Amino acid sequence: MTDGAITGFKYFDFDDVSSISVKVRGSGKGKLQIRRRNGDEIVAQIPIDPSEEWTSVKSSLRIENGVSAIYFTYQGEGAIDVFSFVIE
Repeated sequence: MTDGAITGFKYFDFDDVSSISVKVRGSGKGKLQIRRRNGDEIVAQIPIDPSEEWTSVKSSLRIENGVSAIYFTYQGEGAIDVFSFVIE
């Protein structure tokens, strides 16, 4: 992902979740913003720092219960690879 890239995943049944972690690597320095719909309110924001190794980064997640998609937007310099994410 490079600056401004958006990727979405459908559909998740959110039930009292409180955090999200993402495993990333790359030259990127910036942030991943997570939303329920593209252009909606940010429900989590994860700081990204450059790393050649896969690194897990975590943030609190403020999302209502129910079925919804989630969208990741990368904002920053360089590029990142996203390997996986975990919602807890």
